[in-house]
Amino acid sequence: MSPTTSKSVLAYVIVSATLLAAGRSSAQVGPALAASDFAMYFERYEGNQWVQMSALDQQYFFNRARCQCGHDSSAEFKIVIQPAVGTGQKIQALLAASQTGGQGVGRLFAGTPGYDCLAPNSLVGGVSLQAFCTNLLDPGNYPGLSFGMTVFENVNFWESPPIPVSYLFNSISFPTSCGFQGTCDSTSLCSSTIAQTTIQFWAQTNSGIAPDLDPGPAASVSLVGMVPVVPSNVTAQGGNEALTVSWGWPANVNPVTEPSYLGVQLLCQRGTDNQVFKQGSFSPAYMTAATLCPATATAPAPGSPFSDFDPKYLCSGLIPPTTTSYRITGLQNGIPYAVGVAAVDRFGNIGALSDVIYGTPNVGTGPSAAFTNGCSFAVRGKHDRSKTAGSLWLAVMALAFARRKRATAKSP
Repeated sequence: MSPTTSKSVLAYVIVSATLLAAGRSSAQVGPALAASDFAMYFERYEGNQWVQMSALDQQYFFNRARCQCGHDSSAEFKIVIQPAVGTGQKIQALLAASQTGGQGVGRLFAGTPGYDCLAPNSLVGGVSLQAFCTNLLDPGNYPGLSFGMTVFENVNFWESPPIPVSYLFNSISFPTSCGFQGTCDSTSLCSSTIAQTTIQFWAQTNSGIAPDLDPGPAASVSLVGMVPVVPSNVTAQGGNEALTVSWGWPANVNPVTEPSYLGVQLLCQRGTDNQVFKQGSFSPAYMTAATLCPATATAPAPGSPFSDFDPKYLCSGLIPPTTTSYRITGLQNGIPYAVGVAAVDRFGNIGALSDVIYGTPNVGTGPSAAFTNGCSFAVRGKHDRSKTAGSLWLAVMALAFARRKRATAKSP
């Protein structure tokens, strides 16, 4: 055999051996994981069990200011990762072929929109990615706490422990605020008006530092903690046992065309903090911490019913966005009332209260209406009650006198 032929045969043997090894490796490992191998959905606590959220449930659940409740079952949710048919076998083969100790790693992240939490050691503008990504299983650590991928070899889904919604609200800002679990559960960001976070599933069966999938299964979650619309130019005009409250909107706000806007509700109090109408006279179109999760909600601050939106201080039902005035009746003349207006959205959130206006119902004293605390009051009508009462008294006395005179004339 010539040297040239010998070299050709050797090269053929090496290439064949390489391809055979690759084929064996491929046969052992099998196909790689794909984003379609997993589905992600959410659960909420209802009654005494966790139930899967529908798309509508999910929209209403996260678009409420639940984070103000802290650790409470009604203010928490679960993330469920469900593998597709055959995914368990894929994972088993991949783990067997890798140097991971046969475990693999699964993680859950909530990231600031626009940032990929599945890119380890990334720098965004010179800042580490961990400043934008919150590990929902271990806040404050990146990549942080994980679970073993081997779980998918034996079960058809994996369910996270309960996660406070406040984790998501805090993930909107720089997650460095989530230094540990306690700070990530802070209610300081519950007043965020409109924001969005992205939940990503980290699935890793390799022995490197990166997940198998990027992008992997993800879900965008909208968060509305407070309605951003605040009524303006509120006035209260007094009338007989009534106040007519009027309001407007900032120049850049058109509540009629805002799809999430539902209307407004009025709150009022008599004197300092006295309830005006009996409990249940008006139903709230919004939810508060006290109604969403009474077990952990903080008690209302004394003397501040408006800041806590206690429904017992409501003095109207839901008023549609096309209306900009409302007459509160059944009040007492001569008593000052405080009134505020707040916007409500279709998710049950309420916005900041408008400036509180004071007005005093009063019949008035004639053509020149009285003005008290900056609120004008209605002019008295044509028929003065005191004059009417006096005329009636004179008529009665005249009739009695006439009867007495006739009786005297008939007497012998």
